[in-house]
Amino acid sequence: GSYVEYTGAGSSTFRGRGMEDIPGTDTARAWLAGDGRVHVQTSCPVIGQGAHTTLAQVAAAGLGLDVASVVVEQTDTAVVGTGTGSFMSRGSVTAATSTFRAAGLLREAILEAASYRLAVPIDRVTIDGPTLSRLSVDLDGLDISVTYDAVQAAHPYATHACMVEVDAATGAVQILRYVVAEDCGVLINPMIVEGQVVGGVAQAVGAALMEEVAYGAEGGLRSGTFLDYLIPSVGEVPLVEIEHLVTPSTVHELGTKGVGEGGIIGGTAAIANAVADALSMSDVTLPLTPDRLFALMR
Repeated sequence: GSYVEYTGAGSSTFRGRGMEDIPGTDTARAWLAGDGRVHVQTSCPVIGQGAHTTLAQVAAAGLGLDVASVVVEQTDTAVVGTGTGSFMSRGSVTAATSTFRAAGLLREAILEAASYRLAVPIDRVTIDGPTLSRLSVDLDGLDISVTYDAVQAAHPYATHACMVEVDAATGAVQILRYVVAEDCGVLINPMIVEGQVVGGVAQAVGAALMEEVAYGAEGGLRSGTFLDYLIPSVGEVPLVEIEHLVTPSTVHELGTKGVGEGGIIGGTAAIANAVADALSMSDVTLPLTPDRLFALMR
């Protein structure tokens, strides 16, 4: 299964689609707090995608600080400006770009404040823990917000390939090998990128082989619990081999493209196609559960 994803679009893209209610922008706020560390919030909430880690790395790079000096807070709309939110793989594109720019401007403000308050030339100022602690006594002006509006979307892409075995006696599917070659641009944190890919593949396993909303003849829901609505566990998710291609995005300075949905986009098709190929079939219905496959083979 191969795909090209459409990520991190700005306001002009949504307006062009007639989606006037989606702003397309995202905002980051970076400020020196009373604890002597830089705090960051963005308009893209953390929803389990590892953004606290990646945005801290981005902010630290923009500030020229160790990542331990940065605290990324969960989004609070009373604290940070408006934005579009965490969907369409926006985190490493719009949230990260606005964070990087806010961090860079905050660095300039810190250098100027330190030069003035410590009475030393700006080229002799070092931004480190002691400097931040001294400045945190008076925080006036050390608070920056930046809103980023991408001129166009980014386009990550990947190919998923897998080898499966179908048990003719039971209809059970075993994934023997799974390989992904993906290009999400610059990798901020390779471990988190791979976690996103593997997590997407796990969802693809569920979508292709297990998960189904079933109703009875009278319209009653028959899959309302995890006893009836099966999801993959560690036993069903294969070891995923990942190859990274790195073609930086030219839309913004970080070169990132986003990776959130890629695992499931290519994965569901790859698994379904592999099963269909194993059974020499061209028309199958998901999910490919053992009972459904057993019936197809008879």
